[in-house]
Amino acid sequence: TAREAFARILREKRRERGLSQEALADRAGLSTRSISLFEHNHQQPTLSSLEALAHALDLTLTEIVVAIKRERDSPLSSAVIAASRAQRLGRRHVHHP
Repeated sequence: TAREAFARILREKRRERGLSQEALADRAGLSTRSISLFEHNHQQPTLSSLEALAHALDLTLTEIVVAIKRERDSPLSSAVIAASRAQRLGRRHVHHP
């Protein structure tokens, strides 16, 4: 999905720039928790948060949207998403005594 693609792209772009989640949060005026939630696909950003993230990463909104579309439409991406979902589902159902 686009949300999953955004989560991966955000993490990738942050790491490419050598930023920690805390450093990106500071640059974007957001909380570190928000960055973590976005990167783990537990929350989607508001438009204002997305604009702040784009600015903090020296990207335009168009560049982010194009990257999301490219990621989402990639055949390899579909396989990675399916494997990731299966892994997450497997973890949810594991019983630890």
